[in-house]
Amino acid sequence: MRKLNGTVTIIVTMLSLLLGSPNVQASAQASKCHCTVDPYTKTYDAKEGVVKTWYGGKRSWACTYTCTTPQGEAKIIGRHKKTYVGSDNGLWGICDGLEYKEEYNMYSGDFVYMLDRMVGLDPKDSTSPDLVKFSNDFCR
Repeated sequence: MRKLNGTVTIIVTMLSLLLGSPNVQASAQASKCHCTVDPYTKTYDAKEGVVKTWYGGKRSWACTYTCTTPQGEAKIIGRHKKTYVGSDNGLWGICDGLEYKEEYNMYSGDFVYMLDRMVGLDPKDSTSPDLVKFSNDFCR
């Protein structure tokens, strides 16, 4: 039985090496652009910006991204739209490329997420259709 377990471990290890991890595969397909965002440029669509529902809410927002491309720098408005389940813990409607950390809030008596730092993003991997289109057009 011990020999069989060792064989299974070797087979699983070989398969994982052959198939590669998702991070390795994604980095091989990265575009030639990098975007950063100013978190204070976020705006909500006046018509459907924040809609509360019995199960959570719907958000529609836009952020201004500054992207570095092979042709130079460009400012892009990235529109986002998402439906959420549950209550807003601070991660609803954030701009792509920002990192948040969980902190305890004495006032609410719960953990909430607060902006920690701006890390940037590859526009190809964005949740914004505008940034994905930009990447396809200018970042090959």
